[in-house]
Amino acid sequence: MTYAGGPPGDERAFETIGVAAPADEAEGKARFGLLIFRASTLDWFQLRQLDNRRALFSYDETGALSSRRWVNP
Repeated sequence: MTYAGGPPGDERAFETIGVAAPADEAEGKARFGLLIFRASTLDWFQLRQLDNRRALFSYDETGALSSRRWVNP
């Protein structure tokens, strides 16, 4: 089973789907893994009080930044 909702940090959200939080650290580590990936595009968005900003970043096969541009949010 997986986490199914509720606000971040709400331990009661696990109770709604029948999964309790791990009792010790070793048990908790068994539920996590390492993910390694290489992104080809990053869509960056910043919420601001007066104006929002959005940019697109593209990367080549080696992971180097190949282009960047502002776009309309």
